[in-house]
Amino acid sequence: MEVTYQKFFETWCLICKKIEKNLLEKWDSRDSFTKIILKDENCITKQIAKKLGLEVFHEYYSHDAVFYTKSDIVKEYPPNNTWRTTGGCFLTHIKIAFEHENIITGKAGGYQEICHLLTTNSNLKILVGYIAEYKQKGCVEDFQSIIASQNDTNQSILLILGALNNNKITWNGYVLNHDNWEKMKP
Repeated sequence: MEVTYQKFFETWCLICKKIEKNLLEKWDSRDSFTKIILKDENCITKQIAKKLGLEVFHEYYSHDAVFYTKSDIVKEYPPNNTWRTTGGCFLTHIKIAFEHENIITGKAGGYQEICHLLTTNSNLKILVGYIAEYKQKGCVEDFQSIIASQNDTNQSILLILGALNNNKITWNGYVLNHDNWEKMKP
């Protein structure tokens, strides 16, 4: 199954809805919240990988997570035995590069993650962050301007922004392209 930005976003929203109570309890604790996304035994990225029929590896070459298929893994023993891997995970292709940033704005925020994703060769690039809904349009426009400033006109990134509204989390997805951005329908 080919994974699209729409499919990833729908899967993200579905999983987050199921565990919303836990997310709300940890909303104000960056470390605890990040564990739910990336580090717990049944973290969101692992659940997404399972639903999409992919594997996930965390902290891969400074990416928070990468999604891949088993056929993307370098074989430990090649046919002519010219090497033996040292263990770990070595990939020939990344299906999805994933970054998570609690504080999406500011000097140590999402713009660094956007740049990191743009230098990565992967089918899809995803950045998840959090900002009040009334500030999202400005954030999206600023991040899209980074993509627009580069020469590669084929780059795109799915920006998923979460906002707390009346003790519920609202998720908005935006596909940022070279020429424009588009809000996704959940």
